[in-house]
Amino acid sequence: MMHLMGNLEGEALDRLTATRRQRGSPTPEVEEMLAIVGVLWDEDNEEYFSVDAVLRRVEEETIKKYSKSPYIEE
Repeated sequence: MMHLMGNLEGEALDRLTATRRQRGSPTPEVEEMLAIVGVLWDEDNEEYFSVDAVLRRVEEETIKKYSKSPYIEE
């Protein structure tokens, strides 16, 4: 289910990014609503991103990195 949500999230972010690139920045009210749900504009990459998706990736990488114990043979 999370994979499906990631796909939907990615598609929605892609549409938001395309719209902003075509029409320019949305109103401050729209930007504020997006920020409230954790969607922010990346000035460097010029695209919207989800804070939740970034945090999810960081968590997965951290778990993978630190879950390996030197005392357990694989």
